[in-house]
Amino acid sequence: MKLYEDCIRILNILKLIRKEYSDAKILIAENSQAVTAYAISSVKNEFFALGADALITGDLELSISLLYKNWLETNELIEVNDGVILKDSNPNKASGINFNNEINAFTYPDWDQFPLQNYWKLGYGHGPTTTKRYLPIVTSRGCPYPCRFCVIPATNSRKWRARDAESV
Repeated sequence: MKLYEDCIRILNILKLIRKEYSDAKILIAENSQAVTAYAISSVKNEFFALGADALITGDLELSISLLYKNWLETNELIEVNDGVILKDSNPNKASGINFNNEINAFTYPDWDQFPLQNYWKLGYGHGPTTTKRYLPIVTSRGCPYPCRFCVIPATNSRKWRARDAESV
């Protein structure tokens, strides 16, 4: 499989982190909403070979919370749901995706804790070009269409889930 540039960059960062922090637990979370991304389950062997301990696919909120809670209680990483793939997983285990159909339950970003000035200085991203200050509004997740150029069919199983109007 041909690796995307972004994947190669992340693999290089992973290699450096593992070299500097040999005992750290490294979790790689999938960007399951970006059209130009890649499914991390398709490159899991590369991530694990360079030192990742777990990959998280699908809706990240629940998987990360459960992993962290379990880590605090047991000091171990476990496969808390289908969205978590551990380095020591059965190699024949299917790469699952964890979804929460109740996306209204997801919390909103804590923009007070986010360095907005840095975000706006980037000068690119998913924002307008006519203004220097913007924030994304996420009204749904996923997509029902099978476009070949897009990773979303692989990372969201072609499911589309919308927030209620009141939630937006």
